Amino acid sequence: MKRTNKKGFTIVELVIVIAVIAILAAVLIPTFVSLTQKANRSADQQAVVQMNKLLTAEAAGGEGPQKIQDVKAILAENGYNHKLDPLFKGYYFAWIAEKNVIVLVEDEKVVYPKKYADYDFSKVELFNVVKVGSADDLKDLANGTFADINGLNSIVLEKDMNVLADAGYLKFNNAGDIEIDGNGNTIKANIDVTSGTTLTLTNVTIDATDGADNRSALKPTAGSVYISDTTIKGNAFAFGQNVGQAADVTDDIDCTVENSTMDGWSSLYIGHGNWTFENCTFVGTVTIAGGNVTFKNCTFTAKSAGDTEYDAESEYTDGSGACWSPNAIVIIQGRNAEDYESGKVTFTGCTVTNAEGANVDTDGGANYRFCKIENATNGNTITVEWN
Repeated sequence: MKRTNKKGFTIVELVIVIAVIAILAAVLIPTFVSLTQKANRSADQQAVVQMNKLLTAEAAGGEGPQKIQDVKAILAENGYNHKLDPLFKGYYFAWIAEKNVIVLVEDEKVVYPKKYADYDFSKVELFNVVKVGSADDLKDLANGTFADINGLNSIVLEKDMNVLADAGYLKFNNAGDIEIDGNGNTIKANIDVTSGTTLTLTNVTIDATDGADNRSALKPTAGSVYISDTTIKGNAFAFGQNVGQAADVTDDIDCTVENSTMDGWSSLYIGHGNWTFENCTFVGTVTIAGGNVTFKNCTFTAKSAGDTEYDAESEYTDGSGACWSPNAIVIIQGRNAEDYESGKVTFTGCTVTNAEGANVDTDGGANYRFCKIENATNGNTITVEWN
């Protein structure tokens, strides 16, 4: 019988092959990356050239763009992606108003066209940041659905605008990631946050105390909200999904609020979603009818004793009265499970004061009123935990 010896690679041979592959990769990958970066850089520069041709043609036919929103509208009409993101990482498109020219920016410096390299950067407006200087500007951005600001990363209110009067209803619908730096200003408006939006609010007052109706000053029905160093004031409802509207909320909601104040007859109303409040102050009744809510180091104070004070485990048929009761906190369970989520409320390191001025215990009893709807069917369940 003929024997055949089959010999495999030795360990030394495998090590040599792997080493050769590693060397080739070390040499070739940077080359490929460099070629890709060079191609992206060139494509961005060509995009600037083409966009500036559009702006020149627009100006030749009459009055050119007056603000960056006009520039984006012109580009959108000509098929440019509304986000207008450069391909080269670290680059940003920007507009120089007095020159009516689009440029590429990197690290707060114009890099293309090169003749603008030494241009005063304070006069350069980034495409993904809009500075708002008047109520009309804000309403132009809003345009009913905020459709015109899709793709923005930031809205910066000019300092000392005080006050954006009569801004009306501002609705963020499918607006992507939006950041509003209030710069210490006040926006007099009702703000709605719906699907497809992540809204960040910083250093601003949202004041809807003179609003046309009792809608919440800030009412998220979907999406995500992140708030810090902000005051929210409402006529009847300050923050949350107010009564009669929480049942319409079906999409996921995630809200995080820090170092902020909610002030209204009902400072907070929640029926759905995941909410976290830390180092916050609530002036007015907090009503929770569903969802998962966490309060850390927060203070609660009811406004007045003008309505019925509900006893622990009391029953009533209309939950709306609890929203501005003399109780600092009212937790309602037994709502229709199709409309309100079951959930859990956790209080850690919180202080609660009812309207009569008495500090209340945090033993899970006297510090809140736990209520249920009479004869409810398929009601939700809310558990409460005090730490």
